[in-house]
Amino acid sequence: HFDSHLDTVDQVWGERHGHASPFIRAIEDGLVDPRAMLSIGIKGPLNNRRDLDYARDSGVTIVTADQWRAEGKAHIDRFRAHVGDRPVYVTFDIDCIDPAFAPGTGTPSVGGFTSAEALSAVRSAAGLRVVGGDVVEVLPALDVAQNTALLAAHIAFEIMLLDAVQRRG
Repeated sequence: HFDSHLDTVDQVWGERHGHASPFIRAIEDGLVDPRAMLSIGIKGPLNNRRDLDYARDSGVTIVTADQWRAEGKAHIDRFRAHVGDRPVYVTFDIDCIDPAFAPGTGTPSVGGFTSAEALSAVRSAAGLRVVGGDVVEVLPALDVAQNTALLAAHIAFEIMLLDAVQRRG
């Protein structure tokens, strides 16, 4: 899970189902094993203590953007050792990329990855049993140059390659 935000918010404006809450709902419903979940790129003021505590207490491994920059691929290597051959779904929220490189998103957060760092981070997941993925929160109307959409397409391609490479062996 590449994202600026943990997406474990219980409610936003009284609404329990939205873009800030998919993982809290999936964990509650038993659809995701939080102990097999890695969140990379977490940063910014919208991650409050309650959301961080919920994720950590549930067993989610949290890697902030700064931690990723310090250790990079080592986080994926530890995750790979932990999950083994279990199927992995890669979801990439474009807001983990700095708005200087991807302004077309609804919840931008400064201090994120460059486009090159993001592509490298996705590629570092090679060797995981990737069975699918997505790129979310892309809003082309907010990026007149369309850089966000272009980068999102490249990230989606890299995720598909992860699946193809592991199938090929």
